[in-house]
Amino acid sequence: MLPAVQQTKLSSTISEFLGNKKGITSLADTDPDGYLSRFNPLQKGLFAKMKGIMGVSTFSKFLSLKPSGSNILGNPLSHLFF
Repeated sequence: MLPAVQQTKLSSTISEFLGNKKGITSLADTDPDGYLSRFNPLQKGLFAKMKGIMGVSTFSKFLSLKPSGSNILGNPLSHLFF
C-alpha cells in the first residue's frame, strides 16, 4: 500500500491520463494508427510519472499486473495499458 501522499499524486496523474485518453478513444476504431501515435506518448508520460511517484520497485510490480488474454476487457487496469 502506498502512503496517502503518493496515492493522491497517483490518482491525480491517472485521472489526467484517462481524461486525455478519452479525447482520442474514438480514433481507435476510425484511425488505429492515429490512435497509437497519440496514445503511446500519453502512456509513456503516464508511466514515467507513475515510476517517479511509486519508485522503481513498486512500479515494476505494477507492470506485472498488465492484463492479457481474455482478462483484458474486464480488467480496469487495461485502460492504462491499451
